[in-house]
Amino acid sequence: MTVSDTAQFMAEATSLHFDALQSWSGQMLVPAPHWQLALAHAGLLPDANLLCYPKDSLYTRITLQRLVPAPCAGFRLATLSDLPQLLELEAQWDSAFLRSSEATLRQRLELEPSGQFVAFGGDGALLAAMYTQRVASLAVLRKAVRRTEATLQTPGGAVIQLLGVVARHGDVWDVNWPPIQRRVEPAIAWLREACEREGRNPARIARSQWIFTRLVMTRDDAALEAEFREINPWFGELTSKELQEGLVAGDEAACRARLAEIHQVLGIDLPILDLTGLAAPASREVLSALAPARSGIDPGESRT
Repeated sequence: MTVSDTAQFMAEATSLHFDALQSWSGQMLVPAPHWQLALAHAGLLPDANLLCYPKDSLYTRITLQRLVPAPCAGFRLATLSDLPQLLELEAQWDSAFLRSSEATLRQRLELEPSGQFVAFGGDGALLAAMYTQRVASLAVLRKAVRRTEATLQTPGGAVIQLLGVVARHGDVWDVNWPPIQRRVEPAIAWLREACEREGRNPARIARSQWIFTRLVMTRDDAALEAEFREINPWFGELTSKELQEGLVAGDEAACRARLAEIHQVLGIDLPILDLTGLAAPASREVLSALAPARSGIDPGESRT
């Protein structure tokens, strides 16, 4: 470097000769994402504790990690040769709406090859897959719909959008229906049959479920239904009568009784309060009443 360049970048440099020494000694530096992916491919993951150097800089030159074994043989980037197994994973969904077609999977792999990941077992068989894409901003996601999600893909976009996660062996099953018995029971039967094929005990798979919940003194079914349908258009096939069963609303005692009934009848181990659309004060009121600490109820989220 010239004297002027040295003076200009002195405050930002950890050591002006560091990169040169690394090059001369044959130690070729690699970007952090490449290093982490190499570790994951070998079945090693960093634990929560991470030391970074320098501590007072805007960037990191060196990281000190404690590596622990992954819960599977490893993770790697998905490739087009994985398509047959990826389709097998998709076939496990109990809803055709949730399954991605071969064309969709191929498009994801071609548009964003560095954003699609798979977990594999000791025999190389795929156990799970995760799909992502880069988009320009959070704002574009507010009007996103599943059928046109690929049009949002922006190379080098600042925001990573999670498109989907599917696993062959899950420890928790997210029941993708409101708590309506006639809708959930066929899905439970499907889970039982899938477990029989894989030699698994369905009783060892916990169940979670998002439950539209409102704390109100007087229940107005028409208003509740209108609010639910606006937020959840993908459940358009549900009738008004079904939604009366699927929405939890009323005073604290009524809501608690209904949540207990859902747990008993549908076997929901982790009810997740869906407070989407509520303002912060109303959300806090519901959480304080129905999801205190150690209650076994997940507070879910509130998007305002």
